[in-house]
Amino acid sequence: MERLIRDYPLPEGAKPEHVLPRLDFLERYYASQARYGEAYRYRHDYDRIYDSQRNDRVRMRLADMQMRYQRDTTVLSQKVYIGQQQQTLLRTYSYLAATGCGGVAVLALALSYRRRARLKEERMLHHIVELRMENVRNRITPHFIYNALNHELLAQQEGQPSRLHTLVNMLRQGQKLAAVFCTSLKEELDFVQLYVSIEGASLGGNFVYRVEVDEGIEPERVQLPSMLVQIFVENAIKHGLRKLPSEGPGAVQQKVLALRVAHVDGATCIEVRNNGLPPTMGSADDSTKTGLRVVAQTIQLLNERNRRSMSYSLAGCKDEAGRTGCCARLVIPDDYNFTI
Repeated sequence: MERLIRDYPLPEGAKPEHVLPRLDFLERYYASQARYGEAYRYRHDYDRIYDSQRNDRVRMRLADMQMRYQRDTTVLSQKVYIGQQQQTLLRTYSYLAATGCGGVAVLALALSYRRRARLKEERMLHHIVELRMENVRNRITPHFIYNALNHELLAQQEGQPSRLHTLVNMLRQGQKLAAVFCTSLKEELDFVQLYVSIEGASLGGNFVYRVEVDEGIEPERVQLPSMLVQIFVENAIKHGLRKLPSEGPGAVQQKVLALRVAHVDGATCIEVRNNGLPPTMGSADDSTKTGLRVVAQTIQLLNERNRRSMSYSLAGCKDEAGRTGCCARLVIPDDYNFTI
């Protein structure tokens, strides 16, 4: 038995689920041989690896519970606020109707009040729409966070290096972006980088992520609706790159996700390209594509107060080698007003 243990050592980098049974066997074997020093050493290694795995699972569970609590609290408070604003709006209508029954003597005053009330109503309605859009984003945020948590748990089980620090930063940044309507391009790109570092690990070793920002563009000064670029990146990974076969017919040498920011014709153009499968949806507002529906609703809301419209498109494309893929394109005019 000693010769077998010596001739067949545990390979370097073995997974924890392979290491633990061997350590348990060695501990029991040396205990049966009354060699308690070696038995204690193997038992100590066994307990250390087992406790490390258990502690990681506990930390992941606590992070998940905290994120769920924050999401539910935010959604509930927003629903309560929307209900209060709608009641205020109904009271305003009732008061306007009563005022309309006045005589000719108060007609001028009633008309003036009506104009002010209409302005107040417009601002209130836009604020309600903004809160509803934030609710939708809060429903989207947990979707990719849950996927990232699952990938991290799988990586831990396979004995891969831990990325808990990156995951915690992504959770924190995701909650921050979900709570605001607009953000800077720099913050959006930083969040996408965290997201790709987590999600990209599930695509294999041939995954390549590139970011190109043309000279003269200052990402800190470019404003855009929060999480729009992340939605394009998530769709590119989920519906494009993840469906590419790694082996056999149709396999590609690299799974490429490229993000480019350029200034064209007085507007900032953001493109998210991938060499995965082309889009199959009939339109960008397909009800089954929740993320793209959020993009369309957000752009429609903002375009109401701008002469030059923001736009986006999703279509098939080809790279330099002639391979088909998908390109999501967001165009933001210069001096665009993001005020609701």
